[in-house]
Amino acid sequence: MAKITITARYGNGNVLRLINTFVKLKDGKVGFFDGKAYGNGLTVAENAAIQNCGTRYIPARPFMDVAAKNFKNKKSQIAKIYANALLNMTAELANKRIGALYEQEMRKAIRDGSYEALDPKTIKGKGSSKPLIDTALLIQSVEFRVK
Repeated sequence: MAKITITARYGNGNVLRLINTFVKLKDGKVGFFDGKAYGNGLTVAENAAIQNCGTRYIPARPFMDVAAKNFKNKKSQIAKIYANALLNMTAELANKRIGALYEQEMRKAIRDGSYEALDPKTIKGKGSSKPLIDTALLIQSVEFRVK
C-alpha cells in the first residue's frame, strides 16, 4: 500500500483524533485469496502469478505492477480519504475505501492494459484477442483484505 505522510501542526484540536484514527488503520492487500479455480484445476491466484510474471511460453503481462504504479499515483485521492477519516468516518471505512480504490486499479490494469499480443493459436481457441480476459474469473476475483 502506498505510504502517505500527514503533518499535524501543534495546537490543532484534531491532533489526538488524527493519531487515534490512524493507529487503527490497517495494512491491506489486494489480490486473489479465496482459492477459486478454473476447470483445469489451476487456481486464480496461480493463473494471476503466471500471467503477471510470464513463463517460458507465456509472456509477462505485469498487470499487478501496472496497478501498483497507478495506485501510487492516486495520492491526492488517498489523502482525501484519510482526511475524511479524520473528520467523519471510521478507520475501518477508510480502509475499505482505499482498498476499493486499489481493487479498481487492479481491475482496470487487467481490462485496459497494453500487453503483448496473444498467440494466434490462443486467439483462435478462445475467440478473442484480449489478453487476461477469457472467462472473466480473474477480474472478478480481485479482492481487498485487511491483514
